[in-house]
Amino acid sequence: MKKISLFSLLLLAGIFNVFSQPIFNPSFETWTSYSGTYGSGSYPTYWYTSDSAYIWYSNGLAGHTAIQDVADKCDGNYSVKLTTISALGIVAPGVLTNGTFTGTSISSIKGGWIDTSRSAFFTGCYEYMPVSGDIGFISAYKFRWNGSSRDTIAKAIMMTTTTVSTITDFKIPFVYYKSGQPDTIVIVIASSQGINNGQAGSVLIVDSLGLNGFFNYTGITDHTVFNNVSVFPSPASNDLNINVEYNTYKKTLYNLADATGRIVMSGVMNASKEKLNTALISNGIYMLSLRDEEGEKLYSTKVTVVH
Repeated sequence: MKKISLFSLLLLAGIFNVFSQPIFNPSFETWTSYSGTYGSGSYPTYWYTSDSAYIWYSNGLAGHTAIQDVADKCDGNYSVKLTTISALGIVAPGVLTNGTFTGTSISSIKGGWIDTSRSAFFTGCYEYMPVSGDIGFISAYKFRWNGSSRDTIAKAIMMTTTTVSTITDFKIPFVYYKSGQPDTIVIVIASSQGINNGQAGSVLIVDSLGLNGFFNYTGITDHTVFNNVSVFPSPASNDLNINVEYNTYKKTLYNLADATGRIVMSGVMNASKEKLNTALISNGIYMLSLRDEEGEKLYSTKVTVVH
């Protein structure tokens, strides 16, 4: 059977309306019913899910990939439960987004919501129960129209492989690449990385999404060194991975400091990837910082270590 792109499937739902506020229905308290030839259910109002787009039903897949959850939540009565399923030779992740897609790249995203803020963090709550080392992701992207195409202003991305079985806060820093204000935010959350790129049975639950702080928040700086930084898993147990996409290469140093500011681990990034052995350090919350040789801070984020 021909493989189907997750993003091109989402396009079947049409173009999402653009709104004038950053995040609508952030705690998923309002739900809208749908029914059609291939099935029925409900989706959080103002959002798209892999169910509400009729994607799995129209391709003959049985079961829901995105449903209302009442058992696991940060606040209110509901959260969104995303589940990766398998049927007819397709492994299909549960997807939640406020935009639509015309291809497999972020640059192909259409729609989204109006957002002119330079937020410091993308926040919320989540649980993740992966199967066989699956990878779920939570992400937000800020764009600006330049007259002919959309420039990426900032990204906030968390990739998670570790089981988090109780509802837990997340706080993902936006990495800024350009000065000036964005005009649009697009949010993409999925229980696996894509069509036929995941494990059936993986579950990701999210709730209470928000934007926090401003661009000059401590630890957040404008720069053009990185296109993207991924730090995972969260929480870390034996290893912590740092993956960097360079816009302009600079020798990059890393420091991992505990709550008192004491540096427990430091070194030089090995090209664009580094794996830190966290097995011998104590449980707790640490600050990971990336700096250039002159000591200028390029990126920082909090890291939790749990053995």
